[in-house]
Amino acid sequence: VSLGIYDAAGKLVRVLHAESPQTEFTAALNGLITFWDGKDDAGKMMPSGKYRARGYLVGAMEFEGVAFLGNDWIYDPYGMVDDLHVRRITKISVNQWGMLECDYLSVKETSGSLEGGVSEIFFKPVGITAAVKDGGLVIKKGGAEKIIPAAASETVLDATTGFGDIAWTIVKTATGIEVRAYSADGEFIRHLTFTASEPQPVSIKASPFDAAIHLLEENARMQRVRTLKLQTIPQTTEAGTVTISLWKITFSKTITFSDTLDQVRDLLKFPSGKPFVPQEKIALTLLPNPLEQDRPGAVDIGIAMDAKGSFLKAGDGLPLCRVSETPNLRWAAMAREPESKALTIFQSDGAVVEQFKASRLANMMAFDCGDFDFTPPKQP
Repeated sequence: VSLGIYDAAGKLVRVLHAESPQTEFTAALNGLITFWDGKDDAGKMMPSGKYRARGYLVGAMEFEGVAFLGNDWIYDPYGMVDDLHVRRITKISVNQWGMLECDYLSVKETSGSLEGGVSEIFFKPVGITAAVKDGGLVIKKGGAEKIIPAAASETVLDATTGFGDIAWTIVKTATGIEVRAYSADGEFIRHLTFTASEPQPVSIKASPFDAAIHLLEENARMQRVRTLKLQTIPQTTEAGTVTISLWKITFSKTITFSDTLDQVRDLLKFPSGKPFVPQEKIALTLLPNPLEQDRPGAVDIGIAMDAKGSFLKAGDGLPLCRVSETPNLRWAAMAREPESKALTIFQSDGAVVEQFKASRLANMMAFDCGDFDFTPPKQP
């Protein structure tokens, strides 16, 4: 039972019951009895006047979790989906076993570390170090130091070393950002460029086991962690056999920022594949009420959020049915395709978008207890 108290103007002033079982009421011969202390939802005593009690008997509705969208980290191999709402990767590193580790910050503002992948079990100690200095690159090998100053309009943003005594850098140029590789003697070997539309590298780590680099990349829309492994492939040409180098992506996980619906609008689709267009309210025809000459009731429903998660509400704000127990929600949206009776719901806590299917929505019966006079008790 969901039951509200309304003032003479029809405004909801108190949610007296929300999804309450009949055990919360006092049984009477021909119905149920409940009590109102005369206060609104803020705890303030209401003035004298006419009020009305009305609401809905809410039958069994069906809510089905369909998908997680916009966050690859939610699919945790250790089964921590309920808790692992990673909002942002804050740092990448390579541990002593050559495994990529990703430090993260969750929606609950807690931090932790995730393993992102494993390199081949072959280890050769890296004999050099690389660091950023004055916008350029410094490579140290033994007691020797090689300084590679930044070119005009260029700045080295990050540096690391890896397998084969290679120094890897992220360089900001006049036209964009690229990754470059240098030998221990400071000789340029190769570079990797990025288009302006894709996430740009902000941090780089290299594997001590093989020719692989790990990148933390981001832009205003998303954040990505990737492992790229350099492969050499023989290719036959008219001049003979040549060896070409190719980057193979061996690991990739992306977070699409979802603080607002607009940030992920292009990800949201109806089951038919059509673009999701949210609706503020949806009109429902309800079950007939035998106490109202079997006239079917009607209600406009919408979706709302509280500290516990999301719920369906009547157009006047009365809560009807809980959709999810996902806390810290930033937005929730709903819509129904014209040819479907089911409702499609999307919501996000800023880390991952959850998709639900809601059906049997009209399994409700409206009731009206009528008007009554209320006079607040006299203060002692």
